[in-house]
Amino acid sequence: MAEKFQANKDLESKKLENLMNLLADSLESASAEEMLDEDAELSASAVVKAEGVRRLLLDEVGNYRKKLASDAMRHHAASIAEFLKRPYRLPTVPAEQRQLLNKIFTEYPHIQSSLTLQHRDFRTLSDSDVESLLKQLEALGVFEDL
Repeated sequence: MAEKFQANKDLESKKLENLMNLLADSLESASAEEMLDEDAELSASAVVKAEGVRRLLLDEVGNYRKKLASDAMRHHAASIAEFLKRPYRLPTVPAEQRQLLNKIFTEYPHIQSSLTLQHRDFRTLSDSDVESLLKQLEALGVFEDL
């Protein structure tokens, strides 16, 4: 087994030596102009290949970002669908909904301060805005503590 391994190693060494000799002969017989022309061809080819790789990588980055955005949109749509179909334990009368919202703001003043500036004074909220806000707060688990 060791002899076979050594024989393969010797054969590979001989092949490499022959290749190196052929390269040396080729370099010796080539003129400076031929060598410069070949160098220019190889350089141009490398630039073209590098640009191709760059475009490929940029395309893949773009595809990955599109996939992330698509996944996020799908997740968002599923979250909204779940939010809309879930049963809520809200008062049905708008005045009672406002009382509940007032109670929540009293218990959790930080919630009122987190509303957008135009809705900081919750009395200016429309009935549908109050209902929507209560649904969001219930979905976040605020009602569990009341």
